[in-house]
Amino acid sequence: MAALASPPPALLLLPPPPTPSTRLALNSSYHAPLSAVLSTLAAQSRQTRQPILLLIAVAAPVLAPGGGGGGNGHRKSVVRWHAAQSLLAGVYSVVAALCAEQGIQADMGATATASAPSVDARVVLVDHARGRSYGRTADGSFQTFNGTTVLDLAGFATLVAGPWERIFHPSSEAGYELLRAYLLLAEGKQIVRQSQIVAVPGGISISSPESTTTTTTTTKTAQNDDEQQRQDKSYETVILGGTFDHLHPGHKLLLHGTVLLMQLPDKHATTQTSTLIIGVSGDPMLQNKKFASELESWDTRCRSVFAFLASTFNVSPPGAQPAAAAAAATSYRVEDVAEGPSGGRELHGLYADGAVRVRCTVLNDPFGPTVDEEPIGAICVSGETRGGGRAVNDRRAAKGWHALDSYEVDVLDTRGIVEAKDGGGEEDFTAKISSTVIRQQRAEAKAKAQI
Repeated sequence: MAALASPPPALLLLPPPPTPSTRLALNSSYHAPLSAVLSTLAAQSRQTRQPILLLIAVAAPVLAPGGGGGGNGHRKSVVRWHAAQSLLAGVYSVVAALCAEQGIQADMGATATASAPSVDARVVLVDHARGRSYGRTADGSFQTFNGTTVLDLAGFATLVAGPWERIFHPSSEAGYELLRAYLLLAEGKQIVRQSQIVAVPGGISISSPESTTTTTTTTKTAQNDDEQQRQDKSYETVILGGTFDHLHPGHKLLLHGTVLLMQLPDKHATTQTSTLIIGVSGDPMLQNKKFASELESWDTRCRSVFAFLASTFNVSPPGAQPAAAAAAATSYRVEDVAEGPSGGRELHGLYADGAVRVRCTVLNDPFGPTVDEEPIGAICVSGETRGGGRAVNDRRAAKGWHALDSYEVDVLDTRGIVEAKDGGGEEDFTAKISSTVIRQQRAEAKAKAQI
């Protein structure tokens, strides 16, 4: 019997966050719409026994003017990295908590069942502020290139054109305003029927009147001007590492936070390529993993990463294919490289007609390509791998190489998002956002089925 075709993805448009965008303020604004959409899609997944892909487009002014223009007069920008990744962390925290509360499997590749629905929620940032207008070029199109992986609303509406099964939006003034702007910009590029548009409950948004043009956070201590200026940079080559087993919201945050550091070449600069190097743990790094029988293969983990990155690189449509079918996607292609620059097999994902190359390398030690390839510019780490970032720069210094600029993403924090069912305070699902717990659940489910 032939497998059922994956349903088209759903889109949720979220208006700009409150300012300052604290963790609890984001929860107040986005909890209600996210909860409603996840609940709706979970019911669909239970009924169809298929995973559902949800693209969550968060409109926020996350770009700043860059240092120079691109070819053909194209304007270049740079991502306000700290604010952008903190916004991602805040939204993914709400998503992770709500999925745990509603019994939704949030990891990619999960098998949907009647009792355990699967929703692959991916957050994308769209540079936009309320009231912003977008001018057209002489040929009537919008100027979409800005040198980053973040599109403005005009670029998102015209380049990431679905088709969408449904387009959700909050039933608030800001939600309707964002929907109207999106539909006007998308006119002529996609067909949206009234039956596809679904209003969901809006959240509570309280913003400081003195801050309406930039997204700020208070999830970390305030940074001095020198550090913030350093963070507003972009790089031709960036790197990160991890296991990426049963790819979950924490992985998505780390991957997307790294992508935000990339400097994209102008599409007319045919000789330039932006490179993202991802060290994916090989067998020597997996020896002490718990519930190892449920570990995904190296190839499967890499292909899940490629499938997720299709959304961060604004591939249209983002596709709801299982990881095993990612190689057949027309939106990007995967190459099997027998020997990469660091020696050893690699899988490469090529996006934007080859302008972006993602190299998945086998990580057999904590250093990987960072001590084999000098030209890398930056490394992105999590709280768990912070020490590894310092060790990498020590090894590079010993070779007389420049230090990598190091960036650390926030941790997902689910405290205060969901009230305990017994009314006794707040639930904290942070410990459940891990590959170990997912493997444990898979192992226990198999053991139970054999009884």
